[in-house]
Amino acid sequence: MNPEKLRSRCRSNAWGTFRLKKVALVVILYLTLTVEGFEDDDLYSTATDFVKPLNAITFETQVIKSQPNLIWVVEFYNRWCGHCMHFAPTWKKLAEYMKEWTDLVVIAAIDCSQPENMLPCRRFDIQSFPTMKMFPPTSVIDRLGKVELIKTQSLPEIKTAILDFMTTFAPETWPRLKHLDEMQDLWHEKNIYKSELFIIFEDEDSQIGKMVVLDLRNVTGIKVFMMLRNKVTKFGITEFPSLYKFNPDSTYSKLAVGNNSLESDRLLFVQRIKEDVKTTQANSLSVGSDKDQKDPSAVNRISGAISMDSKEQTSHSNRSDLESALHYSLRQEVAICQTIDGERLGALKEYINVLKKYFPGREPVQLFLVEVWKMLSNLQSPALTGEEWMNNLDSLQAESHYLPEVIRWASCEGSSPQFRGFPCSMWTLFHTLTVGAHAQSQGRTPGDAKEVLLAIRGYMKHFFGCGECSKHFLEMSEGVESEVTSHTEAVLWLWRRHNQVNKRLHGHESEDPRFPKVQFPPRSVCPQCKSPNGMKWDEEKVFAFLVGFYSGAGIFVPASLQSFKEGNQRDGVDSLEDSIGLGNKVKQLDWWEKKQRNRDLRVVRELRLRKQKKNSPNRAVALQHLSAEKSQVDEAQMVKERANNIRSLWGVTNIDLSMCVVFYVISTVIILLLYHHFIIRRHRHPCRAAKTKSLSG
Repeated sequence: MNPEKLRSRCRSNAWGTFRLKKVALVVILYLTLTVEGFEDDDLYSTATDFVKPLNAITFETQVIKSQPNLIWVVEFYNRWCGHCMHFAPTWKKLAEYMKEWTDLVVIAAIDCSQPENMLPCRRFDIQSFPTMKMFPPTSVIDRLGKVELIKTQSLPEIKTAILDFMTTFAPETWPRLKHLDEMQDLWHEKNIYKSELFIIFEDEDSQIGKMVVLDLRNVTGIKVFMMLRNKVTKFGITEFPSLYKFNPDSTYSKLAVGNNSLESDRLLFVQRIKEDVKTTQANSLSVGSDKDQKDPSAVNRISGAISMDSKEQTSHSNRSDLESALHYSLRQEVAICQTIDGERLGALKEYINVLKKYFPGREPVQLFLVEVWKMLSNLQSPALTGEEWMNNLDSLQAESHYLPEVIRWASCEGSSPQFRGFPCSMWTLFHTLTVGAHAQSQGRTPGDAKEVLLAIRGYMKHFFGCGECSKHFLEMSEGVESEVTSHTEAVLWLWRRHNQVNKRLHGHESEDPRFPKVQFPPRSVCPQCKSPNGMKWDEEKVFAFLVGFYSGAGIFVPASLQSFKEGNQRDGVDSLEDSIGLGNKVKQLDWWEKKQRNRDLRVVRELRLRKQKKNSPNRAVALQHLSAEKSQVDEAQMVKERANNIRSLWGVTNIDLSMCVVFYVISTVIILLLYHHFIIRRHRHPCRAAKTKSLSG
């Protein structure tokens, strides 16, 4: 090679190396100067704006490796983009708006026009500017896979999107940003937080509650919760948004009503809560003032304290409720069982036995229970089917003894069909059984004091359709064998447990808003049942009241039962159909029946088809047709699941694609390094040879 050409090439390589070193020095100096702030000619200024500046380094250390309880909202922008310039004031306003929440959410921005910021912008597929994305806390599993795009540039809509995102990914250390589902949840929160509790009732699209919760999150001694309109209208709440305080006596005081102006309502609610806290602290020595009792209009009593339904607070219980409860329990809950055997059959016998002894119904009904007991006692087989049970009830019907088929709620009638009804009447029935057992034990050798309670527990375990209700009752009655030693104690034991159940269900969706729950018996019905200060029950007087309220002599008999005569008895299945709305006479269902409707309809149809199959060949064909349709549906479902499995087998996940990209980049870098290494080595020796030759010449 010509020595002059070699010298020229060496000078060119040396100049190239110098340029690379210069560029590297400039890049390092640039990164050093801009690692924590924006440049002076940027869209945002660290001196005047609340927007957090980011570059490739800080994006990795602060956003990707963020604190466990911090949400990041990042704008990817380009400083030369005209639309980014137009949008910048909006992003500044957002950052200023949320500046008090920076311990929870950070508003940030990164300039994708800068070469050093190319990697994070490319990593998150930024294709247009500005693009805003929200990053969950690092405590969230698969966090980067749950990054969400903000699809609007409207400031109010951006605020809403961020609040919804915060609600979805709020860590446990944050205040509660989700609405309460039921009023009883407030009792649960009260037991956890020994604080002043406030609740905001608002519409579905309202954000006022979340903002107030966030604004007051660091104020000690208070907790703010939220509920939606559709959950509280039954409690008489008609103004939204509205702010209430949950008082220690389980009442609710209205503090403020908004005018649907987000910012003014937010300031109003925050101010009223702070004022109330100051007033409470100033009057901390005045506990349970008489003013609230003398001026009930000052308190909006959404729901009462706890226990029995107020409609039940008459001087007597009602026989119509008792016979309706009996009808529903025998023709619905027992009859719905596919098989009655073993422990379940034993529980049914115990239940019928205590009904036969202590049910305070009309003579024909009492005689019918005796016949049912005889049928069970003489049962030859160790099991009954639900269909056989209904057929036996039908066969026992006679003019002298029968089971009423019509459900008529009286004292247990709710303000609408979904309220009260069967559960209310069953509690009434249970109380009358314990009182009846006590009455029969007087003047004679007392029987087993726990007999009624154990029969009730057996019924709740094996026949009561609400699994959650049954579970709680069984938990309460675990110690009944040791807790009850007399009939008096049995009456009081059930009374205490009923109050306990109603306390747990306080504010539940099954509570009738027109008949709120109060401690039973209230002072208006039994003024002597509580101490003068109203803090302690006088159980001796409570017992006397319960005996009078639930005894046979104290049960009110409506005129409809005094003159009521049973008509022609119909088929047991048809009667059951009427009770849940399948027969010609369709009645509205109460909340309990609705809860069981889906399961009951399926079982009743099967029983009906099975029974009519014996009399009509067409029924058998229909049954086969239904089975064939079900098989076709099942087969179609299996084909669909198989197709999904095939798709998942050949699918490629985001992780697979990411790994491919990483390996591709690594391979490219290695090839470039090898290429650079060998090119340098190839040119290194010619340069030395030319230099030696030049010196020797």
